[in-house]
Amino acid sequence: MNIGSFNIRGGGNPAKRRRIGKIMELAKEDLCFIQETKLKRMESFVAKSFWGAKECEWPSKDSEGASGGMLTIWNKGAISPLYSFKGKGGEWIVGGDFNSVKVREERRGKSQSNLAEMEEFAKFIELLELVDLPIVGNKFSWISSNGNARSRLDRILLSEGIIESWKVVAQMSGKRDISDHRPIWIKSSNLNWGPKPFKVFHAWYEHKEFMKFVDMEWNLGDIIGTSAFVLKEKFKRLRVVRR
Repeated sequence: MNIGSFNIRGGGNPAKRRRIGKIMELAKEDLCFIQETKLKRMESFVAKSFWGAKECEWPSKDSEGASGGMLTIWNKGAISPLYSFKGKGGEWIVGGDFNSVKVREERRGKSQSNLAEMEEFAKFIELLELVDLPIVGNKFSWISSNGNARSRLDRILLSEGIIESWKVVAQMSGKRDISDHRPIWIKSSNLNWGPKPFKVFHAWYEHKEFMKFVDMEWNLGDIIGTSAFVLKEKFKRLRVVRR
């Protein structure tokens, strides 16, 4: 399963749509999040022209004025969506141009990054319990025309269940082509990378019962074995209980 994300900076030109379709075809994408279509109304023939000859399905959001517009498009034979909705769901795939960074190292050559904005973005990822996997290739997905400024604005965030079931190991960035943004997609692997690490969200510490809960579960029952085995089993138990 190959999933991509691409800020195309306008999709009104037929030649540009064909080129975008070629890029997605070379990446063998089954699903793609397309941003900044700048189309006030997404016609069926326009949406399909992004995908080439393959059969596809798609929902879209029209642009507002001269900006915005989103298209989610997928290979009809690879994905069968059950619902289309807005609001909270189970497993999440959130991809696109977030126009923000998490840490200062993800931005170069621009004015000082806004610390409050970075903290808010990181908190958004944390509250949705999403994972921002490591990026393979050039981590800066947007580069200015003169090359003096660059930022990691584009990414695909996944919930743990999808990462585990699809065996996703990383995000990959492509080459700049028809846009000043690089396309992004996720990479899966059948290799066994060992036990999944235990993850802690900072927000848990703000709950008044958190430390009491950890203390109670940590000391519940006896586990016999080496120190490393006991530690591993206790973390495993905490993971099951928190779900």
